Amino acid sequence: MRAPSGTKWPTLDPGTYPADVRRVHIQADDRVPFAQSVTYVQAARAAGQPTQLLEVHGDHFSQTETASMEWPVVITALNELTGAG
Repeated sequence: MRAPSGTKWPTLDPGTYPADVRRVHIQADDRVPFAQSVTYVQAARAAGQPTQLLEVHGDHFSQTETASMEWPVVITALNELTGAG
């Protein structure tokens, strides 16, 4: 999972970031395959990185819309990661 040559991120390899990761993804996403997040999470865990995949419902943008039913999942994940709330 390396970034294309010349991009601003030299690597996208799972497990290379010293932080817990939460991937919030919609299984029915019609733009980004859900399997992409599954593969990332599996690779990150295999590399020893604490990672969770949080599946939500809705469409591609639901997880970023503050009025959506999915938004609380994002806020809960952020609170867990930062120790807030």
